[in-house]
Amino acid sequence: MTPTPLQANLLTFAPESWGEVGYFAHFYAATFTLTAEGKKCLPGIKAHFEKTVTITHLLGKLGPGLSIDNEQLRTNGFTAAENSREFTAVAEGVFTELYSTVDCARKVITDIFRGCRRMPGNSTRKLFAAIAAGTVGPEMPDAVKAPFRNASWYPILRQIRDDLTHADTGHARLDDATNKVVYTHFSIKVGGRPLVIPDFMNAIADITAGVNTFLGELFGALNAMLRPTHSDQLCGFFNGGSAYMRRVPNERPITFHSGVCLSRQWYDQDPTKLCPFSAECDAYSRALSPGGSTSHSPRC
Repeated sequence: MTPTPLQANLLTFAPESWGEVGYFAHFYAATFTLTAEGKKCLPGIKAHFEKTVTITHLLGKLGPGLSIDNEQLRTNGFTAAENSREFTAVAEGVFTELYSTVDCARKVITDIFRGCRRMPGNSTRKLFAAIAAGTVGPEMPDAVKAPFRNASWYPILRQIRDDLTHADTGHARLDDATNKVVYTHFSIKVGGRPLVIPDFMNAIADITAGVNTFLGELFGALNAMLRPTHSDQLCGFFNGGSAYMRRVPNERPITFHSGVCLSRQWYDQDPTKLCPFSAECDAYSRALSPGGSTSHSPRC
């Protein structure tokens, strides 16, 4: 029988998908203090990066339409370039979202190290420049500064994002000879000439990978600084919507089997509430084993 929505089980504990930013978000509170602004920006890192991935997938669907513009030009001698405008309007969102990703990460860093000497003001550009110049104080560890110094992709991302935000848009077309999307922006000058990217999709992939590496290195450095602690995590909603929890230490690797179940002592009293993963979850088995008691935990 197909379960009703109230009977469906929703597993939410998936530490394998956290990455360095997700790991930091779950355990930072015992080591670092974030302001309200920092707490708002931390989930924004993941949100903007995931939006970048979504836009890139959408471009894969829009890309074939560029050939229609080329066919119109060959057949009629002109084209309204409708598909090009749609593609470009969506594609340029990649740059603004990637920059927002970096901007959110920078705000978290400046929030954590707000007492650091010679810390620039509320500016991503100024922080990159100050770290490159070596003027930011030693209160910010070198392992945190290194990802900023190594971000070779940052200047072009900043330049494109600034012009897209404050000036006009670019133009994308399909090159029939190479079957690559060519992106041109006449307001963005590189070496005194308009910006031309002959393989636009590959360029997007490269910059996206650069930002992803930046985030991994940056928050990997922060995670190495975390004090031993634990975090109470929602495992999911099972058996008609009941919430099930576990307590997880920040000891890597963290997997589906990590931690101690906080719900077993309550839900085991009702056979209809037995966790659907009880037969395979080590956290469930650990709950009532020596040293794993959850008698101190509140009811979920």
